[in-house]
Amino acid sequence: MERKSKPRQDLTNQKFNYLTPIEYIKGGKWKCICDCGKTTIVDTRNLKSNHTKSCGCKIKETKNVIDMIDFENDGIKVLRRNGSDNQQIALWEC
Repeated sequence: MERKSKPRQDLTNQKFNYLTPIEYIKGGKWKCICDCGKTTIVDTRNLKSNHTKSCGCKIKETKNVIDMIDFENDGIKVLRRNGSDNQQIALWEC
């Protein structure tokens, strides 16, 4: 099946935050794969302006998270963020 429209600029396989466009969809949209493995449809303008940065997984992961890096208590020091658990609770490497 041939596409009837082509993108003005080919964004295929370019990285936009956590998203990588893999297929152009007519109407100025791209099918993208997120670093988490999910696919999502994103408007070209939102990709290029960094308005859309992920499939939504990163919004959930970073929502209401206090930066704990360098916090120390009872000889335990927080070194870096280590993602989230399955309930979207922040995990920290100490």
